[in-house]
Amino acid sequence: MLDAVEKLGFIMSQSSLSFFVENKMKLTDCRLSKIGEIVNKVISTEVNSRKRKGYAPIARDYALFAVAEKQNVLLDMARRVYQELVERVMEYAGHEREEISGAQINYSQSRGYHFSLHTKDPYSVKLPNYCIQIVQNKASITFTTRDLIKYNDRLIQSECEILQMSNLVLEQMIMNIRVYLPSLYQCAELISLLDCYTSIAYYSNKTKTVRPKFSNQIKIVDGRHPILDCRSDVVPNNTFLSQKDGRFIIIAGPNMSGKSTYMRQVCLLQIMAQMGCLVPAESATFIPMTHIFSRVGHNDDLVRNLSGFSVEMSEMATILQNANQSSLIIIDELARSTSTEEGIGISYAICERILAIGAFTLFATHFLDMAQLEICYPEIVRNYHFSSMKFNGNDYDTTPHKLFKGPYQGPLYGLDLASMTTFPEKIIKDAERLAERLRTAKRESSFLDTTSKIEFNNTFETIENFETNRTI
Repeated sequence: MLDAVEKLGFIMSQSSLSFFVENKMKLTDCRLSKIGEIVNKVISTEVNSRKRKGYAPIARDYALFAVAEKQNVLLDMARRVYQELVERVMEYAGHEREEISGAQINYSQSRGYHFSLHTKDPYSVKLPNYCIQIVQNKASITFTTRDLIKYNDRLIQSECEILQMSNLVLEQMIMNIRVYLPSLYQCAELISLLDCYTSIAYYSNKTKTVRPKFSNQIKIVDGRHPILDCRSDVVPNNTFLSQKDGRFIIIAGPNMSGKSTYMRQVCLLQIMAQMGCLVPAESATFIPMTHIFSRVGHNDDLVRNLSGFSVEMSEMATILQNANQSSLIIIDELARSTSTEEGIGISYAICERILAIGAFTLFATHFLDMAQLEICYPEIVRNYHFSSMKFNGNDYDTTPHKLFKGPYQGPLYGLDLASMTTFPEKIIKDAERLAERLRTAKRESSFLDTTSKIEFNNTFETIENFETNRTI
């Protein structure tokens, strides 16, 4: 890695860009060279080319022979003992091959060295009486002997000694490097920054993007989700938020229509713009934000002993305490973990609090009654919706994921989605019938409420007229 840093430092030194000129010393620091010298002296560079005795896997060689020779006399002696043991194992294996035709010596992490014998009929093979731990598979037999087990025990002991002494050498190496660590931290920080800039440049060059502008409004024309943008069928959408002309957007629509994805898209584009990256859109203007808050998901919290609704309220309390006029908030289906009446009431109260704060907000909901907020706050609140799915028999056309202005009018899309699953048809039919009854009852209730208000007003007028006439 330090060799690559040296090459990168040379490349930066050839550039006249101010960023490279100011930071090239972080990669050409002489302390990095000293770190490299210490590491190259202690760590062996020949472990890859080392000739392995027997069938020991190369992964084990990396650990046992990672430290270079002549760093510790006892370590070198322990390695020689280990190599002699491996050679004895190979000699013993050669002797057994003469006794058992076709036997091969193998190594595994769990069994160590053991024998294997490949045969088409493993159950007909007769092994000598001293063979133990026999395992018969479809096309092979694995076994070992008491002598081989003894060799494995000695090898394990030898490996432990090598690793212990290697750790002592490595600890001393780290102690020697510690005084030069600040240069390593600076180098890592600069490489991370270069990686970030390279990623931004690569993305901006390979994707259809535009340079964002900053003003007193958010105006995104044909914005695309930066992750979904790799697909050819991504649907772009517009976004407009302004302090004076709609800073609170209510988004309704069926499931799978794109509400959550759209809100995440706006947040991601805001982050990309403020970090200096080009954004996937035809044109884009943003307001510099100090905070981005999100209330998404409906999971409970077992650690804190909170239900899904409690988690929602806890997170919303944090948002309300910290949000300001320079905040962007996205809220996805708030209070759906409680009853409809309570959910609408809580959502309405929270929305009014956010409106008083003045934060820019995207609020996705299935509560269609929330659209009435625009009537109460016509200059601040705007209603948008995603269109519903179109079903053709057993097949269905996916929603176009296009955002339209105005409140959502229906229909009962949830039952259509349920019919696409393996739900029994009778349950779907019963649900449709009950849903229609509830809708009818709600309409009649609304009519009665309106009628009662009219009758009450007429009664009041009659009484008032009666009092007037009697006075006359």
